[in-house]
Parts: sequence; structure tokens; C-alpha cells
Amino acid sequence: FQGSVARGIQFTLERDAAAAIGSCVVTEASLSWGFMTTFRNYIEGIGGGGWALEGVEYRYPSYVWPTGTGSIDPGNGAGLVDFGGVIRFTGHDGALDTTLANTRIELVGETGYLVIDVSGTTQSGSAVDAAAVRFATFAVPEGAWDAETGVLTLRDVPTSLTADGAAAFGSYPAGTALDPLSATIAVNAECLAPEDEVLEVAVTSAEAPEAVADAGAPVWPWVAGGIALLVIIAGAWVFAVRRRAGAENPRGSEI
Repeated sequence: FQGSVARGIQFTLERDAAAAIGSCVVTEASLSWGFMTTFRNYIEGIGGGGWALEGVEYRYPSYVWPTGTGSIDPGNGAGLVDFGGVIRFTGHDGALDTTLANTRIELVGETGYLVIDVSGTTQSGSAVDAAAVRFATFAVPEGAWDAETGVLTLRDVPTSLTADGAAAFGSYPAGTALDPLSATIAVNAECLAPEDEVLEVAVTSAEAPEAVADAGAPVWPWVAGGIALLVIIAGAWVFAVRRRAGAENPRGSEI
């Protein structure tokens, strides 16, 4: 941390080992996505341009990211897989110069996103520099996860441009259909579907009622106390009756 005065504090943050519990590390991942076929045709045609690749391969009709890293939380279907790479589109004699970098797949339950860093100038000439843009969205098909193999398979899943993607790219409105994507994301099958843990509990036999009674407080003091209380009540009642009788006949009975 640094303020207006040179009294900054330097420290190191380390990930807590417990924070990683419940996440499945991606062991293998690949992505194939053509971005937008009509845009590619436009760039190579009227736009008079093309694209340059770094860490990405072009296998007609798609761009291919051969490797990815990340982690998935199978409990809520959330995760992030980073494929990296750079696609730089240029055209219109340099007026269009847009770079798409660090492509990621973000999973949020039944919804997925293609998250991309967008920089450069749009087709209209506007400058853009936006990191981690949820550029495109898609639905994760039901049953895409194979619990036995620990593999998520997405095959020709439709994608569409998000509002944030449209604002960053500047050429098409939100909701525009983009090319479908295909991806394979593998994790350890045991992590994806862990076996149920068995909790062993030691059970001891209950004591017999006689033992509990013997272990408790003795009963005879309570019995004796109850009898004494009854005697006191009876004596008080007799005294009250005799006193009332004496009050009604102070000289005794006459014959």
C-alpha cells in the first residue's frame, strides 16, 4: 500500500491451502471457436486485412487453443479455464486494429462465458482497452459432464455476443450470433465425483434402570419429609377445630 507520503507497506499474500479444498484442477483442456465467420470473411474481403495469431492455431473454419489450465468446482458447476493466446484483427488500412487476448472459459452453473481482453481500435476507430470482458455467452448442455471420466464435453454449442462484448468490439449489437464453440475440459474423475465418506461413531450400551436408580440420590429422606409434612398439616387442622369450638362455647357445655 502506498499513500501520498513514502510510507508504503510491502507484504506477500499466499493462498491458504484450505481454500483449494473442493476445487478440481484441470488436467487437460482445448478450445475450438471460429469467432464469427461473417466477420472473418469481411476482414479478408472488403476490409482488406486479416489476422495475426500468437498461441492460437487456425484450422479452418475455427481458431484452436490446444491447451488450457484452471480449476472447476463440481459442487456448483463454477470454474475458470485459461487458454491464453492472441488474435489481432487488422483492416481498412489500419483503421481497424483490434486484439483479442487471454481467452478464458468461465463456467457459472448452466451458463458459460468466453472471457476475453479486448484492446486497440474498433471498426469505427474508437479506442478500446477492456480486460476480462464477458465477451460471449453460451448454455452448458445438460449432461455435458461425464462423472465417470471427469470430462466436460462441449460440441458445437451456440454462442452469442453479450452487451459487454458488443461495447468492447464496437461492430455488432448484443445478442448477435457468433460461431459455435467446441471444448474439452478434463479433471480428475475422483475429484468430480468423490466417494461418500463413512463416519464411524462409537456407541456405548446404556446403563440399566436399576443402576441409574442406585446411582441417584437416596429416596428415604423424601419419604420421611413427606410424612412429617402430613403430620404437621393434620396437627394444625386439629388445633384450628378445637380453637373454633372453644370460641363458640367459652364456658363449656351446660347440662
